[in-house]
Amino acid sequence: LEGPEGQMLYRVDRTPARQASGEALAVSDEVPQVVDYGFAPNSDVLFYVVQDDEMQLYLSTGAREIASGEEISARFTPDGQYLVFQVTSAGAESISVISLSEEASAQMVIEDSGLLAFEVVPTETPQLLIATLEEEVTTVRTAGLDGTNLQTVFEGRGMTLQEVLYVEGEAPLYVLAGTEAGGVSLYAAGSAERAPIPLLEDWSALQVVNRSLRDGQLAFTGQPQAEDPVALYVLSVEAGASPVLLDDEHVAFGPAVFAKNAKSLLYTAYIGDGADEVDVCQVPVEGGAVEVLYEKTFLVDVRWDSLVPFWSWGQ
Repeated sequence: LEGPEGQMLYRVDRTPARQASGEALAVSDEVPQVVDYGFAPNSDVLFYVVQDDEMQLYLSTGAREIASGEEISARFTPDGQYLVFQVTSAGAESISVISLSEEASAQMVIEDSGLLAFEVVPTETPQLLIATLEEEVTTVRTAGLDGTNLQTVFEGRGMTLQEVLYVEGEAPLYVLAGTEAGGVSLYAAGSAERAPIPLLEDWSALQVVNRSLRDGQLAFTGQPQAEDPVALYVLSVEAGASPVLLDDEHVAFGPAVFAKNAKSLLYTAYIGDGADEVDVCQVPVEGGAVEVLYEKTFLVDVRWDSLVPFWSWGQ
């Protein structure tokens, strides 16, 4: 809320005892500007960032400043136990973690002048995904919240990171990176001991839509060249594999899922721009005739798998 000399951050207590009154509880003192804030999952604890001569990061559980700098970005881990934040100060960039339960000082995970961004991967034990750019080399690293086990999983010269895809409990990470020629390449990464596997290189457009539960295949839509139509493909996750064209007759594609036996793909196919110009189709993963299963129907859900299995981090 705006005050006479700046802003104050409040929260409304929604516990049953206070829900009727909607009582507003002050979180911050009056500050020039609140530029960011966020609640920890399943908690009334929040972080907030205020702007004065520089940015300062605070937690609602205490009055002390957590960090300060020219730029600050922060987010909680999915379990709400840690706050992870990136600070730019005097040309130096760092990522640090603070435990909400231990009342400890923040612990620096990495300091690197080329830091681009970070994200918390929702693995069983949360880990960090860190992107850097130095001397035209884009690097993706993973690390534990305590800074241990820092591993480089992807490096690409002259490339720009577009998206990282991850399926909980599965390997590898899938990295979509823009190329110097203006295209998009897809890599399978995820191990410091093994170089990323180039799956598709320098396509005009790419979107990964699902993966097989059984035999390591990806379903994706894309255009090898800009003049090609958008089409639906499958690809084995192995070096040197060639994509299999499944459908280039429809104008666009929606959700897709591999059949339970992984031998065919079920998907939404658009035959026009109208709301009812859509069918649910099925096609063998080795290619072949496209079968229309349901006309004027959109694929919403299936029982054996997820239509949106990927956790996605995009730049």
